[in-house]
Amino acid sequence: MGCGSDRVYRCGCVQCAPAAGIPSSFFGHLRIIVVSEKVAKKGIENLNDYFRRNPEVRRTNWMVICKGEATAIMHASPQLERVPTLYLMTTMDQAVKMGRFPNDFLGVFWNASSAKGKEGYLPYMEMMENDNVQISGLAMFRGDRMVMTTTPREIIHYMGIMGMREGGGEAYAKLEGRKEYFMFQSRTRQSMFKVSLQNGKPYIKVTTIIEGNLLSKSSESISLKSDVIRAVEVQLEKQAAEGYRNLIAKTQSANSDIFGFGEYIRAKQPSYWNANIQTSEKWREHYKELKIDVKVDVHIRRVGMKAT
Repeated sequence: MGCGSDRVYRCGCVQCAPAAGIPSSFFGHLRIIVVSEKVAKKGIENLNDYFRRNPEVRRTNWMVICKGEATAIMHASPQLERVPTLYLMTTMDQAVKMGRFPNDFLGVFWNASSAKGKEGYLPYMEMMENDNVQISGLAMFRGDRMVMTTTPREIIHYMGIMGMREGGGEAYAKLEGRKEYFMFQSRTRQSMFKVSLQNGKPYIKVTTIIEGNLLSKSSESISLKSDVIRAVEVQLEKQAAEGYRNLIAKTQSANSDIFGFGEYIRAKQPSYWNANIQTSEKWREHYKELKIDVKVDVHIRRVGMKAT
């Protein structure tokens, strides 16, 4: 099903949106909903309301935002794929299994959108050459309106901040004073949010622990001894922390708390929340000024063969 300008299509062929004056259809087989970026920026409150009231719609379906017209995505048919809907479903499911995208199905998005201290996000797709599609980032929402998109790299940063255990992200590290570089792949992540009040205002410290492996090095002349491995870990920690801070600043500029920091404050500091915030609208204003510190610990567990 795809939502282009003001019409909705099921599997790219069966028209089925009562809001557009089209007869309803059976939604038990619905698996993916594609909404164009233009429609998402105007707001999808009516679309969400219609699907949420329909008991046939599964909460495990995918809803994605696409660049351009939704019909182009729904008609995508690479040479090795004959059914566009199955191709899109497989793209999302495999991204989750490989640790490249959060398991943000429709029910999770609706839950986040209904929270007072959290905003929802959806996959942002883009058509590529030869009828292939690419997950190009997160589509961040403020309420029912899409306000900004991230880069593909920032998907991994988001998963790191949230401590989503499944790894999958790669990073290059180059040590100071050296020309060689190393390729690292994360395998597991874990994060902790510590909420407190500083000078009467909420403060959050994010600690993320990442474990992974070294996949390769650019020169055989480098011996992977303990001091070199530790230097690589430190460099990776700096790079990850910088990426996390940049993403947080980006969400603050858009007033879109996709991390749910507000929900942590509401749970851990209820007196402050009840006295100063109370509503999602006020939290969006407070989120711009929220002080957040980030600490990252990287541990390399496997390096393959090395010199003793």
